[in-house]
Amino acid sequence: MLSIGIDISKKKVDVAVYDGMKYISGTYENSAKGVKAMLREIKKIKTVRKTTKEMKKTNRQSTKQSGKESIESIKKTKQTKTKANLNLIFVMEATGVYHLTYADTLYELGYHPCVVNPLIIKRYGEEKLRRAKTDKADAKLISEFGYNNIIRVIEDKIEDEVKNSKNNNSSNNSNNNNNGSNSSNNSSNNIKNNSSNNNNGNNSGNNNNSNNNPSPDIPYLYKPNSKISIKIKLMLKAIEQLHALKNRNINHMEALKQHKEEYTKDIAKIFNNMNNSIDKDIKKLEEKIDKLIRESDEYKNMYEKLLTIPGIGERTAGALIGYFDTFDNFENAKQVAAYIGLNPGIKQSGTSIRIKGKISRIGNSYLRKLFYMDALSASRYNTQCKLMYKRLSLKGKDKPQILMAVGHKLLRQAFAIAKYGRTYDPNY
Repeated sequence: MLSIGIDISKKKVDVAVYDGMKYISGTYENSAKGVKAMLREIKKIKTVRKTTKEMKKTNRQSTKQSGKESIESIKKTKQTKTKANLNLIFVMEATGVYHLTYADTLYELGYHPCVVNPLIIKRYGEEKLRRAKTDKADAKLISEFGYNNIIRVIEDKIEDEVKNSKNNNSSNNSNNNNNGSNSSNNSSNNIKNNSSNNNNGNNSGNNNNSNNNPSPDIPYLYKPNSKISIKIKLMLKAIEQLHALKNRNINHMEALKQHKEEYTKDIAKIFNNMNNSIDKDIKKLEEKIDKLIRESDEYKNMYEKLLTIPGIGERTAGALIGYFDTFDNFENAKQVAAYIGLNPGIKQSGTSIRIKGKISRIGNSYLRKLFYMDALSASRYNTQCKLMYKRLSLKGKDKPQILMAVGHKLLRQAFAIAKYGRTYDPNY
């Protein structure tokens, strides 16, 4: 398998193809045309150093073997060579929105794009004591990370699955042979029945062998959200930006109050009209989001169930659908909390370093702010969140810490309802 590391910038991307031994580098434009140009160049790579080495080793062994065995071994080596050329893993960092062109295009073309947190790549480079920092060097580092942390994981999983399937087949064959030997002592009618049963057993064994092309889970595999989910996410970002613009205008108007009204009257009127227009635009976008979700068969039921949780409002419920879709990319609530940055970050070492557990803040600040604001309402009206708020207050915790803990609890409730289709139970 080949690891293709892609270092992405606004206008161009640097690509490094790595087979475990050597690199092949190239530069392409950050567009759909650039993706296709990259794929054409990768297809021209006919010889993989690793595969060539395996062929030489097999050829040396084949000279010591008899004719048929040597031919079969050479055929197997040719098959591995073609697989090495065809099995491609594309690895890139999550760089805001600039990686989406390559990730989406590769996904639509049926390839396996893997999007990795840039901090993980940075720590991997520090572990390797990397000194050079260029786009070309970054692409090589990303491709090396993909080979060591994605391809090798896939190969290990494939080996384990193949071993398990072989063990299952051997046990099935031994059971079938035992049944056949026992049936030889029976009457001719029973022999016919048993022979048909043995044939069925052999057929099931063949079916198991036919599925021996395992497709294990690929780490960091990119899977785009649905079109509706993406639309909702973009509209939510627009609402957030409009709110920021409105607050900026309010601050300007507040500053104008320090001057005489006769100097600032016309200017304040302009800012006031701008804010009125912004309020109308925000309302339109919120109505569109609500309509988009309620007209969708996929999200309508989940949206209505999320709104039954005391503390979760329409904006937060829409944000959960926009950012997480149906939570297919998350296995548990801990992963979602880490994505948002609501997970605790404890620092303790020996007897000297004992920093109180605060939230990590490594995650999506917009969603974290939403859950913090929702925690204010949930601590009063959500039964379980209210109990948590009182319990932590009695322990002497600070109010911001308590509200973040309540927000974490609220997120877990939302995850259980959205992921598993459960209904809200205030006493659970």
